[in-house]
Amino acid sequence: AVVLLKRKHEHTSGTRELRQSRRRATITILLFAVLYGVCNIPLVVELFLGTYSRHHDKTEWYVGLFSFDTQSYYYNAMNTLLLAANSTANPVLYFWRMSSLRRYILGRIRRSCRWRRGTVTLPNYVQQGSANRVVQNNNITPSLPES
Repeated sequence: AVVLLKRKHEHTSGTRELRQSRRRATITILLFAVLYGVCNIPLVVELFLGTYSRHHDKTEWYVGLFSFDTQSYYYNAMNTLLLAANSTANPVLYFWRMSSLRRYILGRIRRSCRWRRGTVTLPNYVQQGSANRVVQNNNITPSLPES
């Protein structure tokens, strides 16, 4: 009976972890969808108005909306910045929501900083031309090229 209770508890904890993982994935997908929607609203509105004006033969009205003035300038700037913000925010969201990616990137940054200080050893071979040669001293400190 004890074995069966233990197995049931392990199954329940596995199910709980699976539920939490699915919930986290759902929230992540929802965040990406909301970000995509918010950043692309001006573009969708512009495409909708363009399609509407062509369908109802009101192209002068549509062209008049985008005559060069201050309002049009700010609208186009906002549209461009929001599209760029969407592309910029995607890697930030991935970094924030994926712990494995966050650990990997932070580890690479730490390793790079230690290498620059000279506390990380290089591998036993260094690529030189087309042949590998063995390095006698693994503790090579980085130096700037002399000009």
